Amino acid sequence: LVSPATITTDSMSIKVKSARNFSIFDKVFLVATSENGQSTDIELSVADVNGARGDTLTLSNLTSNTKYTFSVKGVVEDENYSENLLLEVPGFNAKTRKAAPTINTITPSKEYAEKDEDITLNIDFNNPDDAVINKVKIDRTWYDVTHSRKLFGLYTVDSISFNVGNEAGVNEGIITDIKYEDGIEEQTVETTENNKFIYSVIKDVPTFKIENGSKINNDGFKLVYSVTDPDNAVNYSQEYKRYVYLTSESINEAIINEDVTQANKYTWEVDTLEKGTDYTIQIDLKYDILDGNGLTNISNNKYLFKTKSNFVAILNDERRYVTI
Repeated sequence: LVSPATITTDSMSIKVKSARNFSIFDKVFLVATSENGQSTDIELSVADVNGARGDTLTLSNLTSNTKYTFSVKGVVEDENYSENLLLEVPGFNAKTRKAAPTINTITPSKEYAEKDEDITLNIDFNNPDDAVINKVKIDRTWYDVTHSRKLFGLYTVDSISFNVGNEAGVNEGIITDIKYEDGIEEQTVETTENNKFIYSVIKDVPTFKIENGSKINNDGFKLVYSVTDPDNAVNYSQEYKRYVYLTSESINEAIINEDVTQANKYTWEVDTLEKGTDYTIQIDLKYDILDGNGLTNISNNKYLFKTKSNFVAILNDERRYVTI
């Protein structure tokens, strides 16, 4: 009786047990022949073979995913004679397990994704034994691997559908484990290299809003405004400014220019303007929502207004108010 005890990708333990009398032979060997024709002879302990537990031998340095056929032969050295002995299972064979796949590259199908969007991760595996890859693990979630043929079926692309979630910004994902079929059973192997990928989740566009409490005076204004930026898309390192200039002129001739610091709500009061004059308020803020367009000016950041005039009630012949 010849039977396998333990099989790995590069080794195999084989147990040989028999009640036969081997006394006519000087030596008895277990012969392992690979499917490419290479043979290895391992001497058996006849006493162990005839014992209750049999003789267990370990073959090392084997090739993964390779079938080995076993036979037992007896040798008479003086007569230079050998005989293949009859096995309980003629032609008994066993195959080493397939090597574990590793990762070469991970390529997201999109460089920029919306929140909660499903994207495809194309995974290039190093899979020398063409093991069936069932799943990969990212964080605590297992994802089914899809296999599809490309370029007229000449090669296979492995991919998963991956939800990017709601965390806006540049994120890093890690494939930590792979489930695959090794030819005998499903195995789980940890990844050690080339297992990280970068994906960007587009941020919400910041908004600019005039709040209650804003008013225009004779010599200026009180402006209460807010910037809503839940994903921190505004880059305040750009040294933004807020300006007041005559509407008839450009921002280059600004009467007032001040730095804009980071805050959620602002109150800006100015009391040095001319009455009855048209002015423009401009607040410069730029944001990058990670959609590939880089820095963008925040919208609705210009406001045209006219300071109030003094009104004095003088009743003239036409009974109208006259502005002074």
